[in-house]
Amino acid sequence: MLTDRFLCISLSPCRLECAMMSRRRVQASDAVELTPTDWPHIWSEGLAPLDELLVNVMTRLRVPRGTPVRLMYSSPEAAAEILGLPVGRSTAASASRLAMADLVRYDLKSHPHRALVIGSELRPTRTHVLSIADQESAVRNVWSWLTRAGLRPAQLCPSRAATLWWAAREAQRLSEPDISVHLHLGEFTTVILGTQDTRLLFIRCIDFGYNLLADALSKAGGSDSARLPSDQASTMLFESGIPLTGNSKGVPLARQALPMMQPVLQRYLVEAKQTLRFGLPSSSGEPARLLLQGPGAAIAGFSDLFVDQLQFDVALSPEDAAYAPCGPCAPRGELHSFATQASPGLSLWPAEIQQQRDYRLIRRSLIAGTTAAAFLIAADAVTTRITADRSIAQVESLRPQISRIEQIDTLEKGASAATQRLNQATTVLRTAAGDRISASGVLAELGRVQTEDVRLVNVRLSSTSARPGATLEGVAFLDGADRTTDPLEAYLETLRDSPLIESVMLSSARLARVEGRPAKRFSLQLVVVPTPLLVLAKEELP
Repeated sequence: MLTDRFLCISLSPCRLECAMMSRRRVQASDAVELTPTDWPHIWSEGLAPLDELLVNVMTRLRVPRGTPVRLMYSSPEAAAEILGLPVGRSTAASASRLAMADLVRYDLKSHPHRALVIGSELRPTRTHVLSIADQESAVRNVWSWLTRAGLRPAQLCPSRAATLWWAAREAQRLSEPDISVHLHLGEFTTVILGTQDTRLLFIRCIDFGYNLLADALSKAGGSDSARLPSDQASTMLFESGIPLTGNSKGVPLARQALPMMQPVLQRYLVEAKQTLRFGLPSSSGEPARLLLQGPGAAIAGFSDLFVDQLQFDVALSPEDAAYAPCGPCAPRGELHSFATQASPGLSLWPAEIQQQRDYRLIRRSLIAGTTAAAFLIAADAVTTRITADRSIAQVESLRPQISRIEQIDTLEKGASAATQRLNQATTVLRTAAGDRISASGVLAELGRVQTEDVRLVNVRLSSTSARPGATLEGVAFLDGADRTTDPLEAYLETLRDSPLIESVMLSSARLARVEGRPAKRFSLQLVVVPTPLLVLAKEELP
């Protein structure tokens, strides 16, 4: 659990920036500029070249050892995306893992990953999930780097994930009844979102930011010895703005940098136009406005650039319009937003640390569940025993006076019914702790056996029936590379060999043409091997 005092760190190819926080307020801050060309070497050495820099910053900020630390970092293989999935909230996390597996170059099963629901729609059913992942070696390196400095890691969050989270939250907060487009201008990441009534219509993340404009200013100085440091170039960018006609403040270096800025500005426009063209629903019409937000929105000339090219209303977020890089952890900057806002669930951990956290969560949950069950059973047992004792006492007191055996039988049945309540309570508890279906396991298994010739279009899981199972609907293309065998029969055999599937039944199959290709539309019924509830506990815990 994060205490009131903690250290917040941003690690990027350009700088190491730190802020000591107390009750979500900045108490002290410091930054060290890095050389971007050294970034690959720094990671190849496991961040060891930054050990002394971090210790020196801690000394200047008077950070005691053992202080909790929240880190937002950039790494070569970190990935973060907001996925709009046509499923409900209950299955969105599992579905996002399948989708995220296609976007990274490593197996998610053996590398840290997280999925966090950030919004959902009922009609049509759609859930937006922020999915993040990174290689185990990278997460282990940042963990070791922080612990070597005597810090206690409380959050390890890829910078792209933090930017996406903050951009989505701000867009939803500033959303209006009409459709609006939000352009989040970050230092290293640009996010384009569409919203209506706090609903996310689309979201797109692009891996470039206004740091490229600052880099153009830095290079405009000429030789390497005359280049401006990145922090000074960033400050000059906000002071001079983009030197377009009518808004240049006359800084000669800014005008010299304009030719190098032009490709970056053109990319902003192209990405915005393409997103507006293909991202908005065809029936929505033109958006009401384009809202610039994020720290880059304060750069003079950005709004003029989009007004001239997009031909509709462009506005600035009021809070971001006054942003200026006035030193480390400037208000409304990326580190300040990360440090002052809670971002639950946005953290990756090394495998052994995650296992320890999962064990503690499961242990606490089992203790709480066992205690609650014991109280319920004990309370029901006491009530049953009191009722039984009263019935028995009544039978004994009336026995000498009752002559007919039918009356005695009636009283004895009352005592028996009270005793059966205790047995029923025990049966209910055993039923609740029985076996269930593992939704994530089934979805992962379906992803493993998927072939190029078979495409699933609908998966429905059922864990409430006596025999849990799933219904699959899909298409088997008949013009694949291997035409000697029926791709549907081969897929059925693969499913039957799966240890998670008890039986497979083909409900229907018919010939059709899909996307201009010969195919079979089919429907399958699966009976899934149930999984004990305690095995599912680790998966179901947040």
